[in-house]
Amino acid sequence: LLLTAFLWGTAFIFQKDATDHLDAFSFNFLRFAIAIPALFALKILPQKLFMPDKGDIHSQRRLRHSAAFIGIGAGVLMFLGISLQQAGLTYTTAGKSGFLTSLYIIIVPIIGLMIGQRCRLEVWVGALITVVGIYLLGKGEAGNIESQFNRGDVITLICAFAWAAQVVWLGVFARYANVLQIALIQMTTVAALSGTAMLVVAGQFPSGEVIWHMRYAIVYTGVISAAVAFTLQILGQRYVPPTNAALIMSTEAIFAMLGGIIFRHEAVTVTAFIGCSLIMTGIILAQLQGRVFRRRRLFRH
Repeated sequence: LLLTAFLWGTAFIFQKDATDHLDAFSFNFLRFAIAIPALFALKILPQKLFMPDKGDIHSQRRLRHSAAFIGIGAGVLMFLGISLQQAGLTYTTAGKSGFLTSLYIIIVPIIGLMIGQRCRLEVWVGALITVVGIYLLGKGEAGNIESQFNRGDVITLICAFAWAAQVVWLGVFARYANVLQIALIQMTTVAALSGTAMLVVAGQFPSGEVIWHMRYAIVYTGVISAAVAFTLQILGQRYVPPTNAALIMSTEAIFAMLGGIIFRHEAVTVTAFIGCSLIMTGIILAQLQGRVFRRRRLFRH
């Protein structure tokens, strides 16, 4: 999951370049369409790595879950998250959008409580610290984050719920089917929905000249950020609880900042540095498994 966050963070540089030449639906259609054949290339790896455990296979038969059911559900939620975030950016700032989207870290354990999944106190405290860290990181990169609430903020909050639901969905169901099959169906679903939205909103397919100009961004984000990273997310969430997974993947913001420093020579502020430190503190705290806030027991005599 940490590698997933690294790949997403480094891809952010290419995504920023792509937004200058392609609308969101066109860009997402192209990169997720590229991800589909890239996933077939992953079949050269040992398939045992992607297969569910024997016990989970029996559970799959009992619960009647399939890769199609899991992949389509995850794909729809991913499409909603991507699209709503882009729609929200029309009315709000990038800094506020990044912060409000990060609230999925808090929403994940809330959804978990609704379906009977409890979290330790360390996880809740770690999640809150991480959200504060992301706020400071965004403030350090984009200046003051406006306090006035608008329609874009509402749309972005709904986006955060969609991302949280996607993380919980995979946390619950990812272990019941072949990871590559889930990823393939998820990518196909996002590509199909993005392509439909592209034709409805833009009314046309991007020109070959624009696609060629953005070929590196499309290929990198399609192969690395989509095919590889989202497959790693599904694989990682087989073994990590949804809330912990959300916290680990929040390091995407740190890797995105580092990518900006290295490749774009962007300056980093003290506020952003403090934000990164808080993100790491929150993640480490959540992994301590009851060693910080455990109850002290009375002597048994």
